[in-house]
Amino acid sequence: MINCVNKAVVLAGGRGIRMNNYDDNLLPKTLMRINNQPIINNILKIIVDLEISELIIVVGYKKDLLINYITENKTALKLNNINLKFLENPYINEKSKSGLATAVALAEQYIDNNFLVMLGDEIYYNSKHKEMLEYYKNSNFDGLIGYKIIDDKDAIKKNYSLKFNDKSQIIELIEKPEIIENNFLGCGTYIFKKDFFEFLKNCPVSKRTGKCELADSIMLYIQSGAIIGGFDLNGYYMNINYIADLAAAQEYAKKIEI
Repeated sequence: MINCVNKAVVLAGGRGIRMNNYDDNLLPKTLMRINNQPIINNILKIIVDLEISELIIVVGYKKDLLINYITENKTALKLNNINLKFLENPYINEKSKSGLATAVALAEQYIDNNFLVMLGDEIYYNSKHKEMLEYYKNSNFDGLIGYKIIDDKDAIKKNYSLKFNDKSQIIELIEKPEIIENNFLGCGTYIFKKDFFEFLKNCPVSKRTGKCELADSIMLYIQSGAIIGGFDLNGYYMNINYIADLAAAQEYAKKIEI
């Protein structure tokens, strides 16, 4: 079975309200810097390396700053050979309609097959994204979720964890788990088939956050019978939510001279 992935959706509309002590707090979070490079550069480099042909970037908070940065630096970012679209998230300030599920759903009209989803406010160094796409390409999975194997339970509690069955299929995603049952840290890299949009559009509002969460849509997908696998991305990973996360990624980047 050949499951090609030629299109990607990057979510880059966040404000970074949990980082309000940062000097550049007037910037969208994806433009905050690590070693003088906006966070989103890291994600865009991965997209380029994957030879994605069409990229949809969902923007929101101070969208013009991000759009202008990317379009003005398109050559430097090596995006000239990619069909690039920006989609504004009109629900960014409507809590019950906001959330990652709503943001991804906005791209439906541009997706006609399998697609990659990445969060624009994460950092990866030496990750195995190419191997992840190749693994999916030759699999029978309806979806694939990137993860890291770590010993830091606090990091898992801040993000989400995964549960697998004995067939290496994901059976549950747990957002902000209070009890850590394994060392699988879910990352913001996903691959789905086009039919996943039905579950994005029917996602219930989360009782925990009051938003339409991507994890809840994935659980609906799994409950419908979809087969979801996991892939160890390896390398370094950081979800940038707090100033401490930014500082940790900065320190790591210095060590490897990024």
